[in-house]
Amino acid sequence: MHTTGEVTTEATFDVLSEFLSRLLTTAEVDAIDGLATSDISFAHFRTLMVLAGRARALSLAELAEILHLSVAATGRNVDKLVGMGLVDRREDPSDRRVKRVSLTDEGHHRVTEHLDRKEDEFRNFLDRLPAALRDDLHQVLHSIVTGDYLADPDPVFVHRRQKATR
Repeated sequence: MHTTGEVTTEATFDVLSEFLSRLLTTAEVDAIDGLATSDISFAHFRTLMVLAGRARALSLAELAEILHLSVAATGRNVDKLVGMGLVDRREDPSDRRVKRVSLTDEGHHRVTEHLDRKEDEFRNFLDRLPAALRDDLHQVLHSIVTGDYLADPDPVFVHRRQKATR
């Protein structure tokens, strides 16, 4: 459908909102199915995702603030994840009172599996598009991404792209 004249911001918002909602729902269903069959609760997985997006180990207090939980609740989350071998907790070398939390290799693996499932669904969607529509979508999105229209990328995805290009 080709329109003449300028498309309003509201009309574009409506189409973009519908597109993102449907695309993300499609991708999330498969990814959540994988998570639901695992032994990790959503609260625990959220902790893994936060840790995956950081370039350094976080203190329990920092993690609690990001998760909007008490330090005690965060500590219980971390205890469970340590017991599962997904998170490592160590003393801060400069202050032994502070405990630093980071993902283990298995924790990274779980996060990567989840994100891979989502990416596979995005690729499946793109494979279903006619080539001309996929080309148009690529050009428009490329112009937006390379322009100065968006915030900095999510650290989890930057880390994944950097890792994939090594």
